[in-house]
Amino acid sequence: MSPSLVSAPTGRELRRRRVEATPERQLLRFEDRAWTFGELDEEQRRIAAGFRELGVGPGTRVATGLTNRPETIAVQLALQELGAVAVPPLPGLTAPELAFPLAHSRSTLLVADAPVATGLLPLLPEQPAVRQVVLLDGLEAPRGVSATPFASLRDQLPLPPGAAAPAGERTLATVLYTSGSTARPKGVMIGAETGAICAGSEPGYEGELGESYVGTAMRGAELGIFDDAFERLPPGEPGELCLRHPHVMLGYLDDPEATAPSVSAEEVELALTAHPDVGECAVFGVPDPIRSEEVAAVVVPRRGAALDPAALRADCARTLVRWKLPRYVLVRAEALPRLGNGEIDRFALEEAFAPEAAWDAERATEAFQTNV
Repeated sequence: MSPSLVSAPTGRELRRRRVEATPERQLLRFEDRAWTFGELDEEQRRIAAGFRELGVGPGTRVATGLTNRPETIAVQLALQELGAVAVPPLPGLTAPELAFPLAHSRSTLLVADAPVATGLLPLLPEQPAVRQVVLLDGLEAPRGVSATPFASLRDQLPLPPGAAAPAGERTLATVLYTSGSTARPKGVMIGAETGAICAGSEPGYEGELGESYVGTAMRGAELGIFDDAFERLPPGEPGELCLRHPHVMLGYLDDPEATAPSVSAEEVELALTAHPDVGECAVFGVPDPIRSEEVAAVVVPRRGAALDPAALRADCARTLVRWKLPRYVLVRAEALPRLGNGEIDRFALEEAFAPEAAWDAERATEAFQTNV
């Protein structure tokens, strides 16, 4: 379930604040070289300028076939800077398996290094959407495909900070494809707010791990380093950084039927606040053993008003389909808790919410049927 994050900063905005506050602080180390926030920022802005010369801008979908190397991070940041959409293929896929995400995403540009390009370049004659390629490791593109050496992108003057169009929290930033082990792969759409989830600390935050520690995740997000068997690793061990958060996914690319069961909290909140007796509200998902998640609403009535949860839900049914209607409605007299920036503290509400203390549409229906 996606919350209303109207004024929350995006990952790009948080990163810009950190670069400006701590440009000399180390951000990345790879083999025998390290980059500070300022150095990597200049690198990604040079690459962003090169991408822009190639026509990349807001919404442009770029297939990023890159292995574990510093350029992968710089390319991802450069695409975020431009408001473009990164489409990284799953590693280790065969050429036929790579064909579907490349075609389905309608990527118009491909960036690839030698290990990944081996499988991707032979597919290009059958991928009419891909008009240009940017290649690393001295590779050459197939005949008829416009190719640019990656090194030439680094020769550009850095794009000025903030030169690109701003991206909202719900702006599409990345499309990650599922493995397709049980069905055709799906393109999971990731929004720009995910970067904010991963970069929740304020600029200059030191933390108990010292100056190389980049910060903590936002509340409600879980981060960990895992090995190939998905076992959590102890501090200091290399592995894969994994993120879990209920508000990461925007939906499935071009798959409305698979996306339909997800509910926008903002949409439900708009329906609730349209009622004249509702002062403010917050909507979120609560676990359910059968449906995985149910819609819950915490509602504060206007001064002097009395709210009937059943009548409120019925009023919402005028504008919402049945599966978007809140099952649980909790009416409270106190104002909703707020964060320091004035936003509703949804995490605190979710943590304190008890379904048995709220009005339950299913229990109300069962009671009515019993009485009848």
